[in-house]
Amino acid sequence: MRTVLNSCLGISACAGVAVLLSMFLGDSTDARLVAPSICLQVVIAATLYWGRMAGLIGAVAATVIFELLLFTPLGRFAVSDPTERAVLISFQLAAIGVVLMSPRSPGSGSLLRTRPRHKPSGAFVRELIRQRDSR
Repeated sequence: MRTVLNSCLGISACAGVAVLLSMFLGDSTDARLVAPSICLQVVIAATLYWGRMAGLIGAVAATVIFELLLFTPLGRFAVSDPTERAVLISFQLAAIGVVLMSPRSPGSGSLLRTRPRHKPSGAFVRELIRQRDSR
């Protein structure tokens, strides 16, 4: 249950940022092309913090939101401009690449973890000290 809730948090973070970017950057033609690149950074963070599935579903949700709310014609799944279509395709491919290259479990190997997972046992530490002193 907890992993499902964490995945939902990651998905809603990606979707929420996509909605906010669509609202604030939808007026400018040049800024519309930058919005998926900004959202890709959120997908990377969601993948590293909440896991692969959250990042993948969040990237798909962000793509759908950009299609509906950012690119013309608004409210349709069709994107009329070939440049905008290429930006969406490259965003989706980059997001899938990020998800596939990320660690399998959320938080493993990431910079978000601040403390070690396992504390070394006393016997292991004594053995390391003994090996160091024997040199």
